[in-house]
Amino acid sequence: MNQPDKRPPEKLPDPWLFDSESLLRELDRCRELVLAIPATTHAVHFASNIAIDAIWNLRETLRELLRIHRGGQSSWTQKHQALQRDLTQRPIEGAAGMAKKRELRELKQRIFNLQDQLTTLEHQFAQDSTAQLKPAEAKIVQIKTAEIPQTRRIRAESEA
Repeated sequence: MNQPDKRPPEKLPDPWLFDSESLLRELDRCRELVLAIPATTHAVHFASNIAIDAIWNLRETLRELLRIHRGGQSSWTQKHQALQRDLTQRPIEGAAGMAKKRELRELKQRIFNLQDQLTTLEHQFAQDSTAQLKPAEAKIVQIKTAEIPQTRRIRAESEA
């Protein structure tokens, strides 16, 4: 029952060129075609009225959506124009703010790098001091072991 469109794709209107007013006119034309259907019975009359109402509701809904879309586009246009006007009137303020942000970002990066270097040096220092303490601890142990026989001899002499 569903027949494909009788027009080949190359004969269909370009969707980017088919403007909203043309679409509304096409819906009005469809509604007029339905109105031209002869109502020979009550069933045909009611079916035609339902189709006419559906086309009319679709047209009004589309018209409202287009109005909202146009309002949104207009809003964006106004914001863009205000921004362009601000940039032409106060270009240095925007550039100075961007330069300050860049300087702050670079300073934070420098601080991060210095903290990283500090952590690395502290770690190296801790490793170096541990390595230096080991020979010193060995000397202390040697001195203590050398003192043990002398302390025994001193104790023995004092007891006698």
